[in-house]
Amino acid sequence: MKKKISPFNVLVLSFIVFTFASCKKDEVKLQFPKVTTFPVTDIAYQSATCGGSVSSDGTVITARGVCWSTHTSPTLRDSITLDGIGEGSFTSNLKSLKPDSTYYVRTYAINEKDTVFGSTMKFKTKHATFAVNTLNAINTKLTTTSCCGIVLATGSTIILNRGVCCSLSPYPTVDDNFAESTEINATFWANLSNLQSNKTYYVRAYATSYNAIIYGDNVIFKTRQTALDITDPQFTSLAATTATVSANITSTTPGTIISHGVCWNTTGNPTTFDSKTDEGAGSNTYSTTMTGLLPGTTYYMRSYVTDNQSTVYGTTSIFRTNETNSIGAPSIVILSSTKSGSVITLHCKVVYQGSSVVTESGYYMSTRPNPSKTDYSSASTRPGSATDLDLILYTTIGYSTIYVRAFATNAAGTGYSDSFIYTAN
Repeated sequence: MKKKISPFNVLVLSFIVFTFASCKKDEVKLQFPKVTTFPVTDIAYQSATCGGSVSSDGTVITARGVCWSTHTSPTLRDSITLDGIGEGSFTSNLKSLKPDSTYYVRTYAINEKDTVFGSTMKFKTKHATFAVNTLNAINTKLTTTSCCGIVLATGSTIILNRGVCCSLSPYPTVDDNFAESTEINATFWANLSNLQSNKTYYVRAYATSYNAIIYGDNVIFKTRQTALDITDPQFTSLAATTATVSANITSTTPGTIISHGVCWNTTGNPTTFDSKTDEGAGSNTYSTTMTGLLPGTTYYMRSYVTDNQSTVYGTTSIFRTNETNSIGAPSIVILSSTKSGSVITLHCKVVYQGSSVVTESGYYMSTRPNPSKTDYSSASTRPGSATDLDLILYTTIGYSTIYVRAFATNAAGTGYSDSFIYTAN
């Protein structure tokens, strides 16, 4: 006896057949790309070359590239390259790696349904004997900025050059816009120019040795949209614990100025995070007084102005407060020194003439600290009001250690530099 199939069972069977057929149809359409990772080549201190190939069997590849990380299974959440669309082979440049580090890299391809990864390749970057850090860019104007870097060297590594480079794209190199620093300290500054206004830039500090060039991380800054500038501060008075200076602001949008004044410290390159005066809003010429200074102390100072876009600084000036409260005495500093045989040249500058013209300058030299007119074993003086002085020392005097101070004298008194200390080899 034949069993009749109910209408409900016919409906269920038809649904199962339709669903199975649909699944088979979708299964035919879902073709995953075939992805291959190429070997890693051109491995350097902070870069490497990889790449891969993609074949899709008809599906549309919307993105492809490589991803990498220091863990064993890199994904699109890690560092990636974007190397076009569609099928075919491609080459990828891995940038901003760290020296002496192990990385894992693999190819990826994205179609309309999924992301497919190739096999993972392992590699290690070259060993470097020094590292570089990039600090924030400051004093950014329409077409210029200043940037700071730090070189961390190990052992007997000799650093040949250091500086900063920038571009409109990440990971700038010295093939882009760059500026070499003249400083030789671990922490250095360099000034970039020829920038475009109102643009976002990437900047990296760099340093070179005999066999390597190492870059710091990317730092982002934006050039100003409108012009703002300030002149260097000029002294109107200087004493032991106070100093008054004046400066001038130029702005195309003076109504946006928030604050202005001078900032100072004893270490160099002062910013508004150091000691400062604040004269509030306003523009054009202004006068401001620094208080709480220490007698007989060398300071670094620069003018500043802040508006709704950024803070702009003048160049750094060096000055030394008087050792006594004799208002109006000159201020003189030793900027640098050079040595040739038994001769040392001190490069000095009278940064403040005082209340009257300088009539005499020179140096006092002694085996005791802080030599002065009343306590010296050797002296060199010259008349006149020159502000840039090269003072010559002859070091063959038979002492192991000597102390030298430059001085400048006017009618109000004598100003001294910090002591220069020479130790015989």
